[in-house]
Amino acid sequence: MAKQTGLGDRLLVDGVNLSGDIGKVDKLSSMQEELEATGIDKSARERLFGLRDGAMEFTAFFNDAAGQAHPTLSTLPTADRILSYFRGTVLGNAAASLVAKQINYDGARNEDGSFTFKVQALANGFGVEWGRMLTAGKRTDSAATNGAGFDAGASSAFGLQAYLHVFAFTGTSATVKLQESSDNGAGDAWADVTGGGFTAVTGISEQRIQTARNQTVERYLRVITTGVFTNLVFAVAVAIALGIGLWLSALVVRYRDVSLVVPFLIQVLLFITPILYPLSLVPDSYQALYSLNPLVGVLEAFRWAVLPDADAPGLSLLISAGTGVVLLVSGLFYFSRAQARFADVI
Repeated sequence: MAKQTGLGDRLLVDGVNLSGDIGKVDKLSSMQEELEATGIDKSARERLFGLRDGAMEFTAFFNDAAGQAHPTLSTLPTADRILSYFRGTVLGNAAASLVAKQINYDGARNEDGSFTFKVQALANGFGVEWGRMLTAGKRTDSAATNGAGFDAGASSAFGLQAYLHVFAFTGTSATVKLQESSDNGAGDAWADVTGGGFTAVTGISEQRIQTARNQTVERYLRVITTGVFTNLVFAVAVAIALGIGLWLSALVVRYRDVSLVVPFLIQVLLFITPILYPLSLVPDSYQALYSLNPLVGVLEAFRWAVLPDADAPGLSLLISAGTGVVLLVSGLFYFSRAQARFADVI
């Protein structure tokens, strides 16, 4: 992905799309409490990580029309609010969501003649959760619908969190839920994600759900709707904790220099992976050893699929897949064991 602007983004608050009334998002922060833990025998500060936190701050124009900024934000509810920041309207784009308390609604008549309000929302119970959009912005269903699948890139061994905003509803009730598949339904049929169903919808509303933390979630996800309704306008964002990088993330905590080595390893990987050349250029006696690189089989399979004269990957794909499985399983094992010592090391 290249650098991006913030043009065309969306801000959703409790099932209301306030994007047209928001002039600026001043802050979208994820933070972790810093705990001083410096012993008297140390010559430099020691710190531990404490509670997770988050905040969202934005500037809204005054608009007192029904369903717009002023009637939505001026109520200052004591109950939790759910806010989501959507990066555009493309399925799979980044999204940040937050369960929060709205702290203020501070108006100002500015020198340029504008009448704006500063709003701050502070996390309550969860930090800012970055994830992906499972709907292309707002989605409108007039009957039960199976949405398009989203490729998360890999399965997850740490569950998921999902957010729902319902903007309009006509009918008796509707259920919005997540389904999963390992291959986008090609051979592995779509199945409901355990704990991935939102409470039945009967009007404009917002929800957050969370599966078990150690639950396996398949690579592909989609949103489906069922129920009795003629109009359902909604948006869904999901945050998935992927298992990729478990080894490195755990090693970086214990050995800080690992983070300096990773960029070099990525450059080396470019040359020891058949990106600029085919596997057939590697001597036959070394191909099995070379295929221990988990990317070899994937790239050779892709080359075989798109190039008419390319050789089928065969054994190299099996070896690479086996290496990938070993790395994932061993990474999960090492991360789970090392996690208990993170606080002591940090």
